[in-house]
Amino acid sequence: MTGATTVPAATDWRSSFNRFWASHSLSQLLAQTIAVAVPLIAISVLEVPSAQVGIVTSLQFAPVLVVTPLLAARIDRVARLPLMRGAHWGRGALWLLAAVLTATDLLSWPALIVIVTLAGVCTAAFDVATQTFIPNLVPREDLVAANSRVQGSLSFAQIVGPAAGGVLLAFGHVGVAFLLFAAAFVASGLLLMRVQVVERTFATEESFASRFTAGFRVAFANSTLRGLLLNATWFNLFEQLMITTFLVYAVRVAGLSEGTVGLVIGAGAAGALLGAVVSGRSVLGSTRVRLVLFSGLAAVAPSALVLVTDESARSIASAVAAFFCYGVGVAAYNVVAISLRQRVTPQAGLGRVGAVYRMFAYGAIAAGAAVSGLLVSFAGVRGALVAAVVALVVGWLLMSIVLVRTLGRNSEPEGTS
Repeated sequence: MTGATTVPAATDWRSSFNRFWASHSLSQLLAQTIAVAVPLIAISVLEVPSAQVGIVTSLQFAPVLVVTPLLAARIDRVARLPLMRGAHWGRGALWLLAAVLTATDLLSWPALIVIVTLAGVCTAAFDVATQTFIPNLVPREDLVAANSRVQGSLSFAQIVGPAAGGVLLAFGHVGVAFLLFAAAFVASGLLLMRVQVVERTFATEESFASRFTAGFRVAFANSTLRGLLLNATWFNLFEQLMITTFLVYAVRVAGLSEGTVGLVIGAGAAGALLGAVVSGRSVLGSTRVRLVLFSGLAAVAPSALVLVTDESARSIASAVAAFFCYGVGVAAYNVVAISLRQRVTPQAGLGRVGAVYRMFAYGAIAAGAAVSGLLVSFAGVRGALVAAVVALVVGWLLMSIVLVRTLGRNSEPEGTS
């Protein structure tokens, strides 16, 4: 094992973590804005057919399937910080290009697809590096608290981002939105310039094939890691199917404006703040119990979306309630699951195992968005939405059995009362 030694001692980790946290929070804010704004641009500005809207969402995550395995075999051997900076700046350049194309009336469906795909490559690289960077920056005993803060930032981004994206598009400011994306990613990269950390790297003589499969061996050999991986893959598949379909349904069937869609999703995601707070409360039960409860809330809550039929107050209230409860469940589950995964994974394998998780979980997101288009083609927009929420509930019932059976004694909580 080798480690860099040109940075301050570990006692300085808090100030560096705060800078990383600010950078990560800013990039997450933009990511959440993009997740809603880009499909809405496809729906309302470029007038893409409903069955094709899922393509642009799918391509935001599809690069994970290629970048993750290639980078996973090397991530534990290289410094992550320069890679993270480059990923931020790369995305900044791409969204600046989108702003220029918009200003010159050259933005097209093919151009948007190319930009989204390349930005997805940068995002995949950044996310693989982040998974193993936090345990290098934060002492092991502080991982739960650090992950809770990071999840809280994501929750805040889920509140502000979708609302901002929807409102900007409602007023026709597509170019301004793209410029904001670019500026935020550049600023995020600059914040990382001031982060100082001892990055532990692990030199090995293993072949590429051996390094590539190492993460899979660790993830599938450990029952706790295996159960979490199966659960994340199932949920992300049908969650993205639900979200992608709802965006099309809300605008083209229920008649909601882009601004209303953004505000509904943003208001609903306020529940994620509560989820980040309650995630570590041991009064709610063991880690296994909390994982089942939180994933259940996230899976069942979207069922209320089928009650959204028009722009009435009742429909909007149903959507807000669905996203609020969904946000509580997702945020709380993620804090508990990520902390558990990092606790049971050997330090030398954190990067590879994290990359395996991203490949399966985020690959499932790409698949879910693509399946949305197929379902819309065969069952219509409303039929696809109903199928998505039913699949979430049925999947939760099955995955609850998997979680209870696979999570062992090492999954018991370190939470607070």
